[in-house]
Amino acid sequence: MAPPEAGGRGTAVSPNEASGAQPGSGVVPGTMLRMTKGLIWLYLILWLFEGTLRKWYLVSLSDVLLIIRDPVVILIYLTAASCRGFRINFFNGAVLVLGIASFVAGTLVLGNPLVAGFGFRANFLHLPLIFVMGAVLNGDDLRKMGKFLLVLALPMALIMAKQYQSDIDDWWNLGARGGRMIVSVGGKVRASGTFSFISGPVAFYGLVCAFFIGFIAYKTWLRWWFALPALAAIILAAAVAGSRSLLLSLIIVGASYGLGAVFFPSALKKFGKWIAAGVVIFLIVSVFDVYKEGLSTTTERFNGATESEGGLLGSLSRLLSPMFITIGTLAELQPLGLGLGLGTNAGAALMGERGKFLLAENEWPRVLLESGPLLGFSYLLLRLGFVLWAIGRGFKAARAGNLFPMALLGAAGQGFLTGQFGQPTSLGAAVLGMGFFVASLSMQKPQEISSPPGTGDGQPDGNGPEDDGLPPPPSEERLSSFVQRGGSVMAASSPFAGLPLRRKAVRSAPRFPVEPPPQDPRPAGLPEVRPGAFTIRSRRKSDEP
Repeated sequence: MAPPEAGGRGTAVSPNEASGAQPGSGVVPGTMLRMTKGLIWLYLILWLFEGTLRKWYLVSLSDVLLIIRDPVVILIYLTAASCRGFRINFFNGAVLVLGIASFVAGTLVLGNPLVAGFGFRANFLHLPLIFVMGAVLNGDDLRKMGKFLLVLALPMALIMAKQYQSDIDDWWNLGARGGRMIVSVGGKVRASGTFSFISGPVAFYGLVCAFFIGFIAYKTWLRWWFALPALAAIILAAAVAGSRSLLLSLIIVGASYGLGAVFFPSALKKFGKWIAAGVVIFLIVSVFDVYKEGLSTTTERFNGATESEGGLLGSLSRLLSPMFITIGTLAELQPLGLGLGLGTNAGAALMGERGKFLLAENEWPRVLLESGPLLGFSYLLLRLGFVLWAIGRGFKAARAGNLFPMALLGAAGQGFLTGQFGQPTSLGAAVLGMGFFVASLSMQKPQEISSPPGTGDGQPDGNGPEDDGLPPPPSEERLSSFVQRGGSVMAASSPFAGLPLRRKAVRSAPRFPVEPPPQDPRPAGLPEVRPGAFTIRSRRKSDEP
């Protein structure tokens, strides 16, 4: 499978280029680009809090809120297309072709376009957002969104602790449509925080862990007073969630970063003090009763499930279980499938079978039964091919010194490959995580970012602190060429792409085309003429060669 082409490889465009404005045209640049970024923020916020609305405040509109992000993602495509942030690459083209074909086949088989439409939005509608995020988000956007997630980590963990301590029938433990959360062991729920299902915290804290690790690499992005609460939140949530998947998600993120560090071992040196800080925070958090009880419950569930699944290998096989396709599943395949969307809970509800899996609970069998062998396998190969492409790009970035994409890939790669896209929370997590990954590919390596101006080699020169946070200045030829095109140093295509620039540097940076100073056309050695003077100073004999 060919990799996505350059149009969707995550290279952000400058505001002038994004708006299509020409130098000196008088068009205010970046309006649609800023709107696209704002809509991506809205998509992220809705993913975090739509579960809160579905189970606590707008219970009667729970079914409608399932698709609350669909209008937002459509608006993102429209605004991104106007600023050249939405381009048809191989991945987006394949999604479009397979999506239309699957929708038509599902409508013909079921005779119900609503069910097929929900299947289309689950399997196809949100996937191009990955490359839109890669095209319009730069390093500063990732820093802001990452800090937003880290700020929410502690309140989310406290809500989960409250849910864990509360009774099953308590208001805190309401589920979507007024139902109840899944029970773990000992009568304790699998706390879901602001989400409607435990898969939400699993994906959320995977992203939090990835950004936390990435922020350590980019030392100027993180301060201890900001990072320690997030670290405490990760430790607390892992204990009270009652979910092995959350623990496994954190392990995968760390392992992915470690694999990338094979190419850049010096990156691991930065984690020594944070490991020590984690041990101290663990000792502090372990004093509280809620942590002790939660850790006991999680340990009991982990041991019991491991024994029932046949040991550690059986537990690890659970990771790949959504990909298992049995002979019985293959025997039930129809040429056009049984109907796109029929295997989702929402599709079953539209067919009058609420709360059931009419086809299969695991993702890959569901896709095959819904779409048939030709369209189903093509769609699964597309997802598999994208993950393989992402692994290759992640290792390529790691060899260049940028390990941040590997951490993000560990947080979202498995969810994109095997996650249940019929569940809006799992779909949103996979799309956001892979979108962050594609956007992070164009960032500079931390060694360049943490070097003071003028060094360019990641080493201090004695003229300033080692962790100054600004990159080496661009070459004169590159800066001159970029300014002549009407760009600014804040543009994503400049050498400052993806960097949190200081306010003074931003204010003093040229924002419009600047004409170079006039050059003296006189040949060297001619007499110097001073305007307004009545005498001409001739060349002295000592000046002669």
